[in-house]
Amino acid sequence: LLLFNPFDPGQWLVDLALAGAAHPTVVWTVGWLYYTNLVLLAFNIITGWALGKGLPLLRSLIIGLASQALVWMLAPFAEGWIGLVLLFVYGVAAAVVPTCLWQMPHRIVEGTARAGAFGIVMAARNIGVFFGPLVLGILVEGPEDWPLSFHIMTGATLCATALAIALRWLLLRSR
Repeated sequence: LLLFNPFDPGQWLVDLALAGAAHPTVVWTVGWLYYTNLVLLAFNIITGWALGKGLPLLRSLIIGLASQALVWMLAPFAEGWIGLVLLFVYGVAAAVVPTCLWQMPHRIVEGTARAGAFGIVMAARNIGVFFGPLVLGILVEGPEDWPLSFHIMTGATLCATALAIALRWLLLRSR
């Protein structure tokens, strides 16, 4: 939809900034959100293509999750260009991980059980996407607790990375 939309949010933001109608922070924030969505879309497609060409699935998942954990760990200390680079790395990893998850049932499960396995993966991911921010909101009570959120997200992402490593080990052992 973004590719065929004649409305250019980037140009709109520049026009707002030049007209003084928007605070520069708003322009940069919305601009980078638009940019990260394009990064996410591009790397979803690139990862899907690369997996089809033989990119190792579980190794890619592990690297994507570990990259996200590293970004969460470094985020409290990131300012300026380092923060923008971390945002880019997170956008790439945020595209790689779900692409790997969507491909996993087709690589691991045989026959007609694939559809059920895909449903389980998608339901679990959707539950996590829905409840993750709610649980984080409960744990982080106010602005003074925001540093805690980085630790919580780092821990959760490291747990997911450990589970992916265990899954890879089990699959390699069973073959």
